Amino acid sequence: DNYRGISELISNPSLVIQKKPENSRLMRLISGEDPKETMPPKGRRLNSDEIKAISSWIHAGGSVPENYNYDYEIQHWAFQEINHDDPDHHRKSIDYFIEKSLAKKGLDLSPPADKTTLHRRLHQVVIGMPPGKMEIKSHLDNTGNENWETLVDKTLNSFGYGENIASHWLDLVRFGETDGFETNRERPNAWHYRDWVINAFNKDMPYDQFVRNQLAGDSLGDPVGTSFLVAGPIDIVKGQDPLLGLVQRQNELDDFANTTSTTFIGLTLGCARCHDHKFDPISQEDYYAMQAIFQGVKHGNRDIYSGQFDTNKLRRLENSRSENFKKLKKITKNYFLPAINGVKNIESFEPIKADYVRFEISETKGSSEPCLDEIEVYSGKENVALSSLGVKASSSGDFQHPLHRLPHINDGFHGNSKSWIAHKASNVWVQLTFPKPTMISKIIWSRDRTGKFSDRLPEKYKIIAGLKDKNASIIASHKRRGYLNDNQPLPEITEILEPLNASEGVVLKKLYSEINSIDRELESFPKKVPVYAGQFTSPGETRLLYRGEPNKPRGIVKPGVIKNLGAIGIDGNSSDKERRLELADWITDNSNPLTARVMVNRIWQFHFGRGLVSTPNDFGRNGTPPSHPELLDWLACEFIKKDWSIKHIHKIILQSKTWQQSSKPRKDGMNQDAQGQFYWRFTPRRIRTE
Repeated sequence: DNYRGISELISNPSLVIQKKPENSRLMRLISGEDPKETMPPKGRRLNSDEIKAISSWIHAGGSVPENYNYDYEIQHWAFQEINHDDPDHHRKSIDYFIEKSLAKKGLDLSPPADKTTLHRRLHQVVIGMPPGKMEIKSHLDNTGNENWETLVDKTLNSFGYGENIASHWLDLVRFGETDGFETNRERPNAWHYRDWVINAFNKDMPYDQFVRNQLAGDSLGDPVGTSFLVAGPIDIVKGQDPLLGLVQRQNELDDFANTTSTTFIGLTLGCARCHDHKFDPISQEDYYAMQAIFQGVKHGNRDIYSGQFDTNKLRRLENSRSENFKKLKKITKNYFLPAINGVKNIESFEPIKADYVRFEISETKGSSEPCLDEIEVYSGKENVALSSLGVKASSSGDFQHPLHRLPHINDGFHGNSKSWIAHKASNVWVQLTFPKPTMISKIIWSRDRTGKFSDRLPEKYKIIAGLKDKNASIIASHKRRGYLNDNQPLPEITEILEPLNASEGVVLKKLYSEINSIDRELESFPKKVPVYAGQFTSPGETRLLYRGEPNKPRGIVKPGVIKNLGAIGIDGNSSDKERRLELADWITDNSNPLTARVMVNRIWQFHFGRGLVSTPNDFGRNGTPPSHPELLDWLACEFIKKDWSIKHIHKIILQSKTWQQSSKPRKDGMNQDAQGQFYWRFTPRRIRTE
């Protein structure tokens, strides 16, 4: 009745030829026809009835029941629901279960350790360092008016707690600040995840949220957490062999899926990479369904805000700034002109009487000497700047070249070969002086009217016009070019106020004030920096691989979870984010029988050196059963009832008489077993054996 691994046999035509047992290599192996290939090579071999049964099965077509499941394995203790409805839950405690277990052996708890020992033990376990002499003295004298609960709270709220427990978590999730393999290059942006984990533990982030943020934090406003996915090694030496690339990618996907499984639900999913799991109800198809969830995940940096911030507040500020900026653009739409270009730039202004126009250039594109094809100055529709009308040209200095001479600036001809070039790159000018004062209202200038050249283009300039015996005024400048740009600093308000009427000016000043105030607030928000938190792409299809070999793909597998433990609502068309978010929801669902059990067991291991389940990464049939199953489930239930608070589980352990016992042997022998071996208080053996 055991069909585990049969699908693999059927898919290998060299082993099983359906309806032809006489031609199937499997029959030759198990029947012992060839002594060199007899299977199994050692141990008990199949008897004649068993061989006959397999032969009959192949002759019948070698089929596997379509809806076959692993009922006998699903009855395993770890897959049973946690009882959340125990009416006596609140009356029970850690000591209730431990004392009940001890009583069955005729034992009881050891006396509590002395205050100094407990204080040192608390510090050593929780923050990884002993307390200072003055701290111990204060506790002994009780000068700080501290009872044990207060001291526990104080220690759990110290920064060292987060650092200490984070060191255990980072080891668990294979975190490293190098790539691994033979190159082992540093990951300079991986440290963000280390700090994120420390802060999460110190803030007592609910564990379900802690899990969700590590799988799908990019969808939940906490993107640094996804560094968990890529915390492991990667082989960055790719080579030319396509098969090598496929193998390396499969290894990456295996790392994502297997680490997620062992870390959060305590199952060795990776065992099903090449065949159905030999111990747990995990099929090879389940493995690749889980792998499909991570199909869009790749190693690498991602630009992320460097710190935690109020996402809603940021969104409100950005929306407010955007709305104010739209209003600002609407008011000033007649003030700004198209961006500077090399072919034709038109400067229009209120008519002004002038006997000269000066074009001053402070900065040039490419830091080269600026070039002007022609400057045209209009009075009405007439160009009054032509040299043929007696207009004189002068400059701060000229580039010495026969094609680029000062007279070309107003000779009426266009093109690069009839242009003027200044003698240096910045702070230069060229001036046109009229024979008599003239009313002007428009200027047209260009770098090369033919459009062949766009280098040497003035980028920062101003045009001044007026009468020699009066103050001249700026009639045009680069500051009015390019419209208002949300990605650039706002121009000086005085430059915009001039052409606006009084009422528009009042509105403009208010908008400027609000935008500048928002900008100051936005400056206080964290900036985006590269973080080694993975890169997410559109996931491709996932295929089941025969024996896990990348060059032997079989059918397409849709993203999913372990079928015998639940299902998620996604398909092959779902996005990368949707897949990871659905997985996170499934893992952290209160009805999942594994997640809470696995984590409280890790916390117990943190305190006692060994978990209630001594194989913390394997809650399957090949792992060890819990020494105190009722206590494990009570802790898991308490964990969920208290909003997945990790500090709460720490606290109830630290406040228990079990944790506070003395480790010294008792003189009355009550902590000895039948063989006279002492049960040491603070060793995992005692809790494991009770």
